[in-house]
Amino acid sequence: MATEARAPERRPRLAYVVKMFPRFSETFILHELLELERLGYEITIYSLKRPAGGPVHPALSRLRARVVHLPERPLAWLPRGIAAAARLLARSPADTVRVLGYVATRGTHQAWKRFFQGACMARELERHPVDRLHAHFASAPARVAMFAARFRDLPFSFTAHAKDIYQEGTDLDLLRDKICAADFVVTVSEFNRAYLESLVRGPGATTRRSWIVPPDRRHGSGEPLVRRLYNGVDLELFVPSAAARREEVVLALGRLVEKKGFDDLVRAWPVVCERLPGARLIVVGDGPERRNLEALANRLGVADRIEWAGAEPQDRIRDRLATAALCCLPCRVGKDGNRDGLPTVLLEALASGVPCVSTSITGVPEIIRDGVEGRIVPPGDVDALSEALIELLRDGDGLRRMGRAARARAEERFDLRANVGHLAEWFGERP
Repeated sequence: MATEARAPERRPRLAYVVKMFPRFSETFILHELLELERLGYEITIYSLKRPAGGPVHPALSRLRARVVHLPERPLAWLPRGIAAAARLLARSPADTVRVLGYVATRGTHQAWKRFFQGACMARELERHPVDRLHAHFASAPARVAMFAARFRDLPFSFTAHAKDIYQEGTDLDLLRDKICAADFVVTVSEFNRAYLESLVRGPGATTRRSWIVPPDRRHGSGEPLVRRLYNGVDLELFVPSAAARREEVVLALGRLVEKKGFDDLVRAWPVVCERLPGARLIVVGDGPERRNLEALANRLGVADRIEWAGAEPQDRIRDRLATAALCCLPCRVGKDGNRDGLPTVLLEALASGVPCVSTSITGVPEIIRDGVEGRIVPPGDVDALSEALIELLRDGDGLRRMGRAARARAEERFDLRANVGHLAEWFGERP
């Protein structure tokens, strides 16, 4: 007797909340979304800001997700938010009053702005229902998702990175509320996970009775509240190349901002050039520090040994990694506490078989093991940085050995498909 074909199970419909979409520097979000779509998820993206223009990655054209831009300015979010909140109050008074009470206790302009944006999002979710909300960054996106989820009685989760949890001025009570209100929290390194868990379970943590956190969601159940999930890299896009490597070319990738530490690299470069006359540095990226960095290179007499390539799309970065000897990202903690969490460029370099020189900041030692896939030096130590670069550039056999180890490390720990597969399981479905 013929058996009846079993219909495939439907994936949960997802709403992703982000600060701005698309954003050129946040390729990890784009590739996570593309992989979820490959697994069959239907996704709507809610963006708190409209993109300011500029370059976009070619991979964006493959994304099917609908993008909804929430009202950004008071003249837009206030009237629309009030109308949406009134409708929610009539439909679900208990949840609406709970959120209103919470916002009133916060009493800030930002709290009311995110409340009304959350109300607008909840109104949109009435028209286009989803099964779960997920936000990237523990700051405004997680707050809006928290409000919208409570309005619609939906599970929500968020991914915490670095600036959103470490930057000076971060409201730790608000961060605790978001963690405790979430179904679960994802973060990109074990360093981050331990820190976030300490906020809600550590010796100094206090049990908060917050209006936004229902009693059955308050921490203390023993369940893992914060889960470590490394960002992944497409191991089919970034692969070791058979092309000849330019043995003395160092590639520096990233936004030209304080936390990347590129000024330390420029200060280390004269010593590298003195001892390795053929060494050349290519800096790929743009940002507010570019003019200062170029001026510093001029003062140190190495301007002719540094190429400033500007921001480039991912396919061009892949081509540069194919021929570079090594990658350098000397990141550090900024004056305001801002820092990198798990730099994507290091993951892409490892997948490409390129050894890396970086620093012992947050999750970086979870990417690179000193002496195995590259070198780890103390942040801000210019002498140690120059010595590490010289040591590796002089050791061709060592670079090739480290390059093989780098690819193996990427396959073991940073495979995009495997890591997004874990996230899919947490969303309630197995790929």
